[in-house]
Amino acid sequence: MNQVLDFSMLLPLGSYFLVAALIVRTAPRALRNPAFAFCNASALLYFFDWGTWSGGLALYCAWTLGHYFFVRFMYRHRLLYLAAMLFPLLVLVWSKVGAGWTQEFLVQAGANREDLATWSMVGLSFMAFRLSILPVELRARNLPPPDPATYLSFAFFLPTLLVGPISAYPRFVQSMDDSHGHWPEAIPALCQLLVGAVKYLVLATVCDQLSFSGYFWDHNQHGLPELLVSGVGFYLYVYFSFSGFCEFCIGAARLIGIEIDDNFRNPLASRNLQVFWGTWHITLGRYVGSMVFTPLTKWLVRRWGTDHLHAATVSSILLSFLVIGVWHGQSWNFLLFGAMHGLGVIVVYSWSLLLKRWLGLSGYRRYLNNRSIALCAWLLTFLYISLSVILFANEPAQLELLWRQFRGV
Repeated sequence: MNQVLDFSMLLPLGSYFLVAALIVRTAPRALRNPAFAFCNASALLYFFDWGTWSGGLALYCAWTLGHYFFVRFMYRHRLLYLAAMLFPLLVLVWSKVGAGWTQEFLVQAGANREDLATWSMVGLSFMAFRLSILPVELRARNLPPPDPATYLSFAFFLPTLLVGPISAYPRFVQSMDDSHGHWPEAIPALCQLLVGAVKYLVLATVCDQLSFSGYFWDHNQHGLPELLVSGVGFYLYVYFSFSGFCEFCIGAARLIGIEIDDNFRNPLASRNLQVFWGTWHITLGRYVGSMVFTPLTKWLVRRWGTDHLHAATVSSILLSFLVIGVWHGQSWNFLLFGAMHGLGVIVVYSWSLLLKRWLGLSGYRRYLNNRSIALCAWLLTFLYISLSVILFANEPAQLELLWRQFRGV
């Protein structure tokens, strides 16, 4: 992730932010959305390497315009609504598991294999999530489909393209309207940019030196204490790197005039995994909750009955975290990482229900306010997450090496 920033791009990026802010805040409303869409599409072309395959950009545009067609007519028929919701996710799944087959097909059709190897779908994961939940947000608020310019502005908005946050469309549009004709106080946004830069460039770099790549896999013999140190180092590295980049993006968007959702709220202080996932990568958790957990729980309750609400809830929790694991990567270690967090959240959820039943609401509040219990809970949560990221940070071959090294300990 630390390779995302390139200081040679500071001047072009500054030019983009200035032009985008001028468009959002001063352009006539009739011209604002087309101009902003053109600005973001131009930035997309300029800042990212599209490879040498001539069909790559055309394919990228085709899937975006195809999705807009479904969104534009989503109120005409339920199937079009479902297509608007599922089409971006199907493209995302194809990019992860079916791109190799497609590449072989294109090679057989005459495309150059070297050209195909250089091409990628820029920002596809987070863009697919933002676009797939767009019809859900529109229907929930009874909003009309966006016009083409507004849709492209939202889809290609540069600050949220690479690593999120998975910002909500209604807030995007509302902040554009609120910012028109107004200039913000730049100091808060610049402070957020500075905080993000310090996290991303300084703190993440320091923590990376204690993670697996910077410490554990240095060709020296290490034991279990060093493994735990590297787990803690990697956990902190991911937090400072990811949250720092998100802070930078949020601050940059605020300078332009677009308010986007926070992605982190001090997750390092979480007393349990349920609290952690409410404060870590917040927009991803909200997305999975809306698209997987809630509809699956409702379906299971209808199928099993309200007497089995707990079973429906824990089943939905586990599947939701398996989805999160697979989204991060397709090898078994990511699936196991998702299962580890899903089971952890299930234990926390079930334990909370038992405590409320045993202690009553007043006793449960005293339990939550007990500082000694809170400290122990925080420490257990911090260590559990630090151990779980061992699965996240290492390739399957490295994990097999660790298993052979420590299974006799």
